[in-house]
Amino acid sequence: MHAAQFAVYFARLAPPRYTKFYLLNQDYNFGRAAAEGFKRKFDRVRAAGQQIIADEYHPLQKVQDFAPYVTKIMASGAEVVITGDWGQDLRLLLQQGAALGWKVKIGNFFLYDPVVLKAVGKPAIGHVTADAYLLTVDTPENRDFIRAWRAHYPDAPLSYRYPEGAYARAAYAILWLAEVIRTAGSVETEALIKAWEGARFTTAWGEVEMRACDHQMLTPGYVAEIMEPEKIPPSIRYWGSEFPAAGTPTPIAREDMVVPPRETGNTRCV
Repeated sequence: MHAAQFAVYFARLAPPRYTKFYLLNQDYNFGRAAAEGFKRKFDRVRAAGQQIIADEYHPLQKVQDFAPYVTKIMASGAEVVITGDWGQDLRLLLQQGAALGWKVKIGNFFLYDPVVLKAVGKPAIGHVTADAYLLTVDTPENRDFIRAWRAHYPDAPLSYRYPEGAYARAAYAILWLAEVIRTAGSVETEALIKAWEGARFTTAWGEVEMRACDHQMLTPGYVAEIMEPEKIPPSIRYWGSEFPAAGTPTPIAREDMVVPPRETGNTRCV
């Protein structure tokens, strides 16, 4: 679902029209799943002339010099690089790519992370991140959620000063569980399963649903470009001028993200 956001965004929604895509990921299960998820969705939504020109993997958290990878990307003529890299790998890739003068657009799953953005700085500007939830979703529900978060964590460190990404999803998971417990009138496993299957819940980023056959949360999502602080609308400029951050997000419909039941591998979904 996460990878599908980038496939839909870059194939259909992002200006200008990109044609050459390069996949570069860490060589472990998540990196390979990210690449496979993107390829599967991209094959369905790509326009004529759009193509994946490389699918490459590198050792997890062991590369100090990304110059060989950056050089290959630049020589390939790629316009977009989709990467599931995180932590040190993401920081070095962005910083060394900028130092070598690449002009590509990065699509990355974790670039909303304030710790990464503060460390990377300007080399993050212009690249793109995505998740089910982004801090800059501009809805009354999200504004209320952020105010409540800041009131509860007034002295929080940078990593969770605001409910970026996984923090928001984790918080709403607990709220949803509480509602399911109330509905079931029980904390017994089978009662909770019965109450949760097919249930819907309103979050700060939209309505989500628990698919009955595989217990997957179906959700809309958002994609946003990392921007200079002064270019982010004041109403969503939560980080002030500290470092670049996500700008106004582009919504991705739930229907465009969902993995069809028959493709989950779960026999209950056939």
